[in-house]
Amino acid sequence: MKNLIKSQTRLIFLLNAFLAICPYQIVNAEDEFYSEIRETISQWAQTLKEIQTAEEDWKSESLLLEGQKESLAAEEVDLKNSIKLAKEERDSSDKDSVELVNKKKKLEDVTKLIDSEITKFENRILKLNKVLPRPLRDKIAPQYETMRLSEEKKKEIGSAKRVQNLLAAVTEIEKFQNKITDVSEIIKVKDIEQQVDTLYFGLSIAYAVNKTGDWAAIATGNSGWEFKERKELGEKIKQLVQIARKEGEIDFVELESQVK
Repeated sequence: MKNLIKSQTRLIFLLNAFLAICPYQIVNAEDEFYSEIRETISQWAQTLKEIQTAEEDWKSESLLLEGQKESLAAEEVDLKNSIKLAKEERDSSDKDSVELVNKKKKLEDVTKLIDSEITKFENRILKLNKVLPRPLRDKIAPQYETMRLSEEKKKEIGSAKRVQNLLAAVTEIEKFQNKITDVSEIIKVKDIEQQVDTLYFGLSIAYAVNKTGDWAAIATGNSGWEFKERKELGEKIKQLVQIARKEGEIDFVELESQVK
């Protein structure tokens, strides 16, 4: 292309030079033939100029188009990369969604299992209510109230709080079992209420006596903490209460460990 443009430029230069000389020859000879040749050469020169201009314009436009082509190619690559990335993100999102659904199902299954086990323990603790002494039942009454809630209410409070509630009840039961509990209470024996001081030796046996020591009673966990009157043990139980309260001298007190 460059050689063609150079040749055309050289030819146009020669034609222009020839045209500069031709007028003198034509005028001097007054030859109509030369006049026609001059006109033809002039038109040919003009055509060559137009071709050269067109070629130069094409070259400029070609460079511009080449630049646009490269720009469009780069944009095409970016667009393909964006589509690929979007697809990967979509696939990843779909995969994450599936994983989340699976994790949620596993969590629901585990939660159901945990709730089922909690319910079993709650029912076991509730069954103990009949064999627990009244002071202990009063102590863990709030925990028992929670255990007796409906299933809908239990779901609202959640598994964690239910477990905490169970632990609180079990802890109080163990504390009661491992110590002597001294309480003042009213008990009923033979439909008669008595104000007494009672010593509970864990969950095994309890000794009760009134203030004067002329009335006493014994109860055990095996009997459902039903007190049986034992007036003859009044003085001994009163002495035992005083020792427990550090109000009397420490001494050996022999008492029955079973209810007759």
